[in-house]
Amino acid sequence: MAVDPAVQIKVTSIVCSAVAIGTTIYRLIIRRRRLWVDDVWACFSMASLVVQVVAVYLDVRKNTSQRYKVVRYYMMANAFYCIIWSARLSILFSMIRIDPSRTRQRRLACVGAAFFTTWVLLVAQLFWVCEPNDSWKKLKTPQCPLDEQVAIFQLVCKCH
Repeated sequence: MAVDPAVQIKVTSIVCSAVAIGTTIYRLIIRRRRLWVDDVWACFSMASLVVQVVAVYLDVRKNTSQRYKVVRYYMMANAFYCIIWSARLSILFSMIRIDPSRTRQRRLACVGAAFFTTWVLLVAQLFWVCEPNDSWKKLKTPQCPLDEQVAIFQLVCKCH
């Protein structure tokens, strides 16, 4: 008996997300008296993950408006970038926090600025590729066909 792919996605989403959310909450509880920028980024990543899970579970029925379906797609796509890049920034700022060298801390902060810039560019690219093309918005389950330029940028940035 074949399982519906939508059900598989929902189950995978909730199981994996529950582990990630649970470990982040545990981290924040342990560090509650000495929170720093890395913890803020971890919390933002967790909040973005909650948004993505909600978007996955939003029901798309036949009588649902196309605009609602398109917004759902954008919620999931943007939440993906938010989760990935804010988690990377959290790790980077953890390294900055524990590194005793001021010179390395400044260099790592520059890497953080590059990460943030990349994140902004990826989100912007999603909109400049998807918005001019209205055909995908009319599909039963809208999903923007991301072209070669998006794939190349994602590969260069290791967004997977």
